Formats: sequence, structure tokens, C-alpha cells
Amino acid sequence: MTRVEIVYLLLFVSVTVIRKYFTAKFKPEKEQLKQSSSADRLFLGLMGITMLLPVLKIWIDLFPWANYPSNAGLQWLGNLVFLLGIYMLYRSHGDLGRNWNPEVAINAEQNLIQSGVYKRIRHPMYSAHILWAIANTFVFANWIVAPAMLFILILFLPQRINREEAILKDRFGQQYLDYIKTTNSLIPKF
Repeated sequence: MTRVEIVYLLLFVSVTVIRKYFTAKFKPEKEQLKQSSSADRLFLGLMGITMLLPVLKIWIDLFPWANYPSNAGLQWLGNLVFLLGIYMLYRSHGDLGRNWNPEVAINAEQNLIQSGVYKRIRHPMYSAHILWAIANTFVFANWIVAPAMLFILILFLPQRINREEAILKDRFGQQYLDYIKTTNSLIPKF
């Protein structure tokens, strides 16, 4: 195991700790307006698999026939990108608080959060996952492991964002439409 891989594993553990902490601290309420679908379940399942692929690659050299030459500088850059994604994930969870839900759902007492990282970006958690996926392309020199998460995000994220935004427009109306004007979906608006 290389130093880059050890750092990656530590970053992976920190993502797990962050998600578990906020899930335990802010459990979703029972009363929700849900718009989950079989596509959501498929997306979440595939995301889970693609999140674990790099860990498996480190431990058991998954898909060795798909390896290509790596560059240590790019691998370290990948870990820095992953760290930025972790910071974004932590901040977005903290800023959302009780409003966070792993499903496409609105809690009965949900507020429209427009502060913290949500002041400039509407879907920072997805941005965090995109950063993680980009990091994987730098850290792992493997034609399957490197692009897997990014591929799943490109495939499913636009649909999920559209459904989330539709439910938020329904719940918050003009307030959400005004919020859209001041933010971007995945890249901070300055």
C-alpha cells in the first residue's frame, strides 16, 4: 500500500464518519413529501458500489488488467481534490442540519437554506461527490475504478437534481425561484 493510498483510505473513512455523524444527529422525520423512485434506489446502490471500488482496489488490486501507468503528482492532487470535496460535504451537511434527507423528500418542517455553502450553490453535496469522483480519476490508474463514480454521477445526477428542484419549487414557490437566480446548481456563483 502506497502513501497516496493510505491517505485516500483516511479520507474515505472521514467521509463515512461525516455521513454517519449527520445521519445520527439529524434523522429524517417520518412526515415527508417523497419523490423517490426505482431510479433513485438504483442510483444510490450504484453510487455505493462505485464509492467502495477504490477501497477494494487498494486492498485486493481489483481489475489489475485495467491498470495503466500512474503519476504520483496527479495522485496527490487527487487526494487534495478529495479533501476539498470532504470539506464541501461537511459544510453542506452542517448548513442543512435537520433539512438533510438521503431521499428526494421534503420534511414537514423543512426550511429553505440559503446561507453557508448554500448561499452560492444549490447542490453542494452533489458537488462534493463530483469532486470525489474527479479525485478518483487522479488517484487510481485503472480504466474501471478511476471513472466509475463519475460515470454514474453523469448518468443519474441530472435527473435527480431536476426532481429535487421540482419538489423544492412546489414547496417554496417564488422564494425558491428567487434563490435559483442568485445561485448555480453545482458550481459556486460569485
